[in-house]
This record gives sequence, C-alpha cells and structure tokens, in this order.
Amino acid sequence: IAAFKASVDVSHKAGLAVIAQPIGPVVYAREAVLNGADILEHSAGGSYSIAHDPLHWKGWGNRELDSLDVRPYAEMDDAKAADLIRLMVARHVFLELDLVAEGRGLHRQRKQWEAEDATLLSNPDLAYIPEGVRQKWLANYTEFDEWSPADRAQLQKGYENYEKFVSIFVKAGGKVMAGDDTSFSGWAVPGVGIQHELELMVDAGLSPMQALMAATRNPAEG
Repeated sequence: IAAFKASVDVSHKAGLAVIAQPIGPVVYAREAVLNGADILEHSAGGSYSIAHDPLHWKGWGNRELDSLDVRPYAEMDDAKAADLIRLMVARHVFLELDLVAEGRGLHRQRKQWEAEDATLLSNPDLAYIPEGVRQKWLANYTEFDEWSPADRAQLQKGYENYEKFVSIFVKAGGKVMAGDDTSFSGWAVPGVGIQHELELMVDAGLSPMQALMAATRNPAEG
C-alpha cells in the first residue's frame, strides 16, 4: 500500500489524475480510494471490497482478467457497498464501468448485438481486420455458454448486483465514465461497442442524459 500511495502522491504533485485498476493482492478498490485514486478502471476491485466474505475469493484478482469477472458481486454485502459508495462519492472518485465487457453474453440484447456485429464484420470494407480478431470479438458473446448452470447463475447474479451497485452509486451523486475496453484483443467491436455501453448504462438505472455525459463531460472532468 505504501508503494501505491507514493505513486499516487507523485502523480498528483505533477497535476495528473490517477487511473487505478486495483485487483490486489493488497490494493483493491477501497484501499485505492483511501490512498488517493481518482478513477477506478473497470470498477476494478470493487466487487472484492464489498463481498460478504472476501476470504472466499482469496487469490482472486491475481490476473488482469479478474477485473472483468462479476462473480464476486454475486455475494455483495449491501452495507459494505453503501459504505464504499459513500467513500467514493465523498472523495469524488469516478468509475469507468465497462458494462459491455463485464456482462458479455449475459445481456438481454445478446442475440440482436451478436447478429449485428457478425453482419458488420462481414463487410468487405473491413477485410483488413485479421480473422482471429473478428473471432475474438464474436466469441465474447459465447464465452460462458459451456459453463455449468450453477456457474452461469452466479455470473448472472453478479452482473445484476453490479448494475445495482452502479445505480446506487449514481443516485448518490457518483460519476461514471463510458468505456468498452475495445482493441484487437478486446471485449467489443470498436464504434458500436460504445453505443452498446451507453444503452447498458440506461438499463442499469442511469438516465439517457447521464449516459451521454458519461461519454462526454465526465471523462473531461476526470
């Protein structure tokens, strides 16, 4: 934690905002916020910080991919969530959500978006995109299809609780940023991915104007 705090202090002295992806094994969302982080990318570490029994998730967070794993939210402790939200709002910490990546394959719009992405990627004008990249983007929709019913139920519960957490955070005065973590190895097709993200923000409880601000004014402020 001391090393994290020192890095934050140096950045702030240089006039820079600190974007953190706190996935442990020592610094998670709460520790990052307490030590000066300004933005939590992917809302990383939040689920661990508000899990009813963090020990159940010991070792979780040792991989970057864990920041896009909503399963710990399935065991969200409402009191811990409320406390973390109060802390983030008081310290003006922004959340970058990545709802499109966090809930990949779980969204109610899955079939529609999957078909639209496949049609888009079949456009001859996009032939420069490597085939492996196309398959990665489309595979985001099917990643969890072979998981057991119990594991998928945990994922679904986790994503629903993540939406709940985001909604409470925004209603409490917290500010969010739009992002879909897109790249050639990422979690959404560039361009349409951010449109999907804004739609998912509204599904999570933001107003359309709040969703638009998450992609415009809020990033400028953060």
